[in-house]
Amino acid sequence: MTDPSRAPSRLAPTRGRVIAKLGAFATACLPAVALAAEPPLAAPLDPVAIAGGQTVEPCGWPSVVLLQGNGYLCTGNLVHPEIVVTAAHCLASMGDDTVVEFGDTANTAQPKVEVEYCTGSPDYVDTGDGTIPFAEVANDWGFCKLASPVTDVEPIPVIYGCELDLIAPGTEIVRVGYGRETLSTSQFFKRWVQTQINEIPFTGANGWPTQLTEGGNGQGTCPGDSGGPSFIRIPAADGGEDDWRMVAIQSTQPLEDAQGNEIECGDAPNNTAVISQAVEFIESESGIDITPCFDTAGGWDAGFDCQGFPIDPSAGGGTWAMGCDPGPVSGFSAACGVAFDVSNPDESPPAVAIVDPASGTSAPYNGAPVAVYVEAEADDGPSGWGIAHVELVILSSDGVDELGRFDDVAAPWSWDPEFPQGLFALRAIATDNAGLQATSDDVHIDIGVASDDSDGTEGAADGSTGIDEGGADGTGGDFDPTTGGGGIEGSGGITGGLQRGDETGGCGCVAGPGRGGPGLGGGLALVVVGMLRRRRR
Repeated sequence: MTDPSRAPSRLAPTRGRVIAKLGAFATACLPAVALAAEPPLAAPLDPVAIAGGQTVEPCGWPSVVLLQGNGYLCTGNLVHPEIVVTAAHCLASMGDDTVVEFGDTANTAQPKVEVEYCTGSPDYVDTGDGTIPFAEVANDWGFCKLASPVTDVEPIPVIYGCELDLIAPGTEIVRVGYGRETLSTSQFFKRWVQTQINEIPFTGANGWPTQLTEGGNGQGTCPGDSGGPSFIRIPAADGGEDDWRMVAIQSTQPLEDAQGNEIECGDAPNNTAVISQAVEFIESESGIDITPCFDTAGGWDAGFDCQGFPIDPSAGGGTWAMGCDPGPVSGFSAACGVAFDVSNPDESPPAVAIVDPASGTSAPYNGAPVAVYVEAEADDGPSGWGIAHVELVILSSDGVDELGRFDDVAAPWSWDPEFPQGLFALRAIATDNAGLQATSDDVHIDIGVASDDSDGTEGAADGSTGIDEGGADGTGGDFDPTTGGGGIEGSGGITGGLQRGDETGGCGCVAGPGRGGPGLGGGLALVVVGMLRRRRR
């Protein structure tokens, strides 16, 4: 094995020859029932662990995750605190009960947060027979949106913009996965191997590669590695700090040669989908910026969060039970342009407002906790360093006693707390990356209390009370406990609501690089549940 600490050689950005090879290849999704030594699920082809590599050190390559669902096992990678990418064929097999787990083996990995939803490429077509045509591998990508951010593992972000010039035949890469070591073994440890890119059979209209063949000669992937990442280093000579990016997603491997003989794991090259082509879809679907150094078109647009990328994730350190050592991380990147300049001070505090629900919103109470969707908008201005995180504070109706507190580290800033019967005030506190804070006006809500607004609560944006007009006491009418809207006059926003802007580049959303986490504050068990779910956009 070559030295894993050596940066990959930078070759000319040739795109390779388009190959008109249309044979079908087996996917690498593994029936997870094999973990319990039970008979594998029936399948026409054996699905695709890292072959020719080594088991990770404790907490090594911590961003690489295990996905399980519907009796299947796959691999994925955390590219953002709330986004895990994997193969579309994995998600098609796993279904709606997909779970994302962190750890060093398939038997010991544990979930950190819930999965909000998963979705595959809109161009992926499931053949239903365990195979993917060679020319369709490029569409074999998808992602899972986590219900709350993972704050104790450093993501390895996707390669993008000029960084894609590093993708060339002969470039060294690292592949990581939970699959088998050989077709005959049944142990599922996280393993990694250093290999190389062989060729680039297809590119997109923008000239970026969309599909790769990788590995072979005893180094590659095996059953259980589907959806797993290929990683590449950004050399210091090219403006990086020898820090890592995710290049591609494991899709398929050939199982038989032309004579029908079984091909052992790693003996032949595997086929992968380049992750950069998925960025626009992931960002538009999730509302989350996963390219902190670039705009959507790949132009350099380094924000405050264009930093902190892992330099030596293979080294591991610490334990999953007590916390993994994040190891060294990069400073502000200059891989494709000028690094973010912290010498230009941010001296102005941000602005923040709660835009949903409107003040004066009411909801009926039938004895069960009522979920209310709450969304805030925050802006740090054109010369600010960006929003780090936004907290939702739930208070007594007079705004004095704190009853609960939730933190969100990425736009859209939103929460789904559940309320018992009562009158409450909602307040948002935004903190920017310079540590400056701003506090929103309070928004008042009525959960099952006959309020006539005589307690001094604010009206809605249009000057009305904002109380549901279904009854004179404000208790009638329709209310959607998921969104906090529906039949509520003025629920679209409050006076002074902010226009969403593009603070840090990327997807055009307001993205924050902070590392916080959800949790209840205060001494009262008033807010029963608080999930950082996002409304899909």
